[in-house]
Amino acid sequence: GLVVTICDTFSRRERSTFVNFMSAHRFLDRMVEPVPVNKYAYFGADRTLPGIVMALLWDLARDPAMRGPLHGIRKTRDLHPWWTAESDHLKTLLRARIERCYRSHIPGVNEAALEDELVARVVDRWERHELGSLQAFDKDRTVELFKSKVLTSFRDVDEAVDFEAKGQTADAIDALSRPRPPVPATPPRTPSPQGEEVRDGDAT
Repeated sequence: GLVVTICDTFSRRERSTFVNFMSAHRFLDRMVEPVPVNKYAYFGADRTLPGIVMALLWDLARDPAMRGPLHGIRKTRDLHPWWTAESDHLKTLLRARIERCYRSHIPGVNEAALEDELVARVVDRWERHELGSLQAFDKDRTVELFKSKVLTSFRDVDEAVDFEAKGQTADAIDALSRPRPPVPATPPRTPSPQGEEVRDGDAT
């Protein structure tokens, strides 16, 4: 795609970005501090649990033995009857698989107390909050049934910030996004007896 950077001529910072455009973008990645991903972070489980449950539900729905919905579980109307019919079995499977998702697969790598505390917190979150919200079936899309947003990227950990164009920047964006008027066709040129090109329709 095309990325257009519009700088405000009255902003020293933006003028500097324009003057040093190539060097600023060459080192842009060095200006962004990496975010460590720590599964023991207190609110980490709250944010990651809905996405993990969603992935586990899709996995179970595709298992022939579970007789999942023919059209998948993207829509609540497809999930609801399947969940109602298989509720007890699904709850048992999900609880066991959620525990496995948050425990280290290699014994002894992490402290057992940390692992136990994390799993207890995740299961509590699932059973006291997310499970009830899921079973309300009051939204159109399954991903919207959870209390916390289903993450699609680790960048979603923080609240989204809306950007809004103002003043001259908004005018520039409007001008760039406005459809261009059609260019009128240029009449073909024909050579004159004197060797000069004459447009069709010109006076002779």
